[in-house]
Amino acid sequence: MTREEARQYALEQVNKDIEQHGEYGIAMRSPCVGKCVWTWGELRTAILNDECLENTDYNPIDAILGLDKHLIVHRQKGLI
Repeated sequence: MTREEARQYALEQVNKDIEQHGEYGIAMRSPCVGKCVWTWGELRTAILNDECLENTDYNPIDAILGLDKHLIVHRQKGLI
């Protein structure tokens, strides 16, 4: 899976969640100092800009690539 394929896959998934929960619905929570809640809109923006979510080292595209690699290494079908 290429980085662009991972971006498209992530956008498809996040857009489905935005339709269901709205752009301001909570996508992620993590107890930390500073910002600890992220919305679906913020997640989509991070995907579009290929950047980490604010106040984290979590890049959604890197997460998709890591999951795809893990599935293939463990002899399962990849994401696409």
